Amino acid sequence: MSGVRTEDRKASSVEFMNSAHELEKLTIQLSMRENAIPKRYRFILGQPLCEAARTLNRSITYANAIYPTNRKEYEIRRSYQTKAKMALSDMFEIMRLATELLPMKNTVVNEWTKIASIEQKALLSWMQSDKSRYKDLP
Repeated sequence: MSGVRTEDRKASSVEFMNSAHELEKLTIQLSMRENAIPKRYRFILGQPLCEAARTLNRSITYANAIYPTNRKEYEIRRSYQTKAKMALSDMFEIMRLATELLPMKNTVVNEWTKIASIEQKALLSWMQSDKSRYKDLP
């Protein structure tokens, strides 16, 4: 166990990948739980949530696999990052709708939104870091 307090720890440089994976995993688990998303809502809410989580995770993986050496490669990487950002926004909107329509436990909602917020912060930080790192590409 680390001697650093939890709130004083710095995020990992690949936090955007770790949290995207955790968010997808939790979303799939919640979508399959009857007490979280009942069967009658799975097609309307569960499936779009899982698709958005999968799109987020895949887009991040694809973007991270590209190591830009020129402007065009950076633009491709940036387009995947933007797609991930859009998928996360979509997830937030569907999560909001799900929490308004379904009787979900606060602990579940808090865990879900905590991971999604961590992902949002990490993704935006990664995008900003890339912007400054690759600003001088040919």
